[in-house]
Amino acid sequence: MKKICYLVDSSSGIKSKQYKNVYVLPLLINVINKLNETKTYKDNVDISCKKICEHITKGDDVKTSQASPGQIIQFINSIYEKYDKIFCIPIPISISNNYNSWNLVSKNYPKLHIIKNIDVAYAVKWIINDLFELEKKNKDLTIEIVEKYFHERQNKSLCMLTVSNVNQLKKGGRLNEFAASAIKLLNLKIIIFLDNKGLYLFKCCKTIDKAIKSVFKHFKKENDNFDPVNSIKRIAILKSPTFTLTKEINDSINDLKKICKNKTNFYVDEIPGIICAHTGAESFALYFELY
Repeated sequence: MKKICYLVDSSSGIKSKQYKNVYVLPLLINVINKLNETKTYKDNVDISCKKICEHITKGDDVKTSQASPGQIIQFINSIYEKYDKIFCIPIPISISNNYNSWNLVSKNYPKLHIIKNIDVAYAVKWIINDLFELEKKNKDLTIEIVEKYFHERQNKSLCMLTVSNVNQLKKGGRLNEFAASAIKLLNLKIIIFLDNKGLYLFKCCKTIDKAIKSVFKHFKKENDNFDPVNSIKRIAILKSPTFTLTKEINDSINDLKKICKNKTNFYVDEIPGIICAHTGAESFALYFELY
């Protein structure tokens, strides 16, 4: 059996040595304080998600940057000779251009295969576990098998991210000044979707309940056979470390569990720091995956 490993980056929320044969490339967090001094950190290595949120709350300018081609090359070289086949699952191209850097570098590494991935956070952990299962079922896990798996899950996953404070989205240019002011004035929650169409502003809602209903409507539109009782395989409940789950959100999660009638697996985790740097310190997400 050929020796296989997987490369991910810190947008996955996976920690170094959390999984055997899974290696994590940290993306970069740049913090500019009020004295205009800049310090660069390796995400989830030099700086925690909680610390990132504290910098945002304090009013520091927090930005992100991708790993440079040189850092990617150094990362690959550190493990390349140990494996027969290497699959790389980078941050989605809708969030970062890092995919293009990986693609460019991979031309010099025939054993390295770059996967066009649409997921971040806990969904990447699901993917890694699924790939481990595929390894068990296939004597030779080929690029064709892996690409088929990713193609089949394209319409099956969706992240619904709610943002209470839109300052980071505005700073990053993902929300214009007028929209940000209107959202603040009307006390709305902004709903961002991440799915096979990319990362986009879906709608604004007053409550989490309405946001969840909008997800179900979206799934129904994409799939006529969608049924919340039997169609949802797993859901991850994600939040930034400084975000408090209110009674309204807990009630909505409990209602969701009742709708799914205990047929869906639920998981709880932190939103990765690199994502919080874009969405802010007050972020909450539900990650859905269908059968």
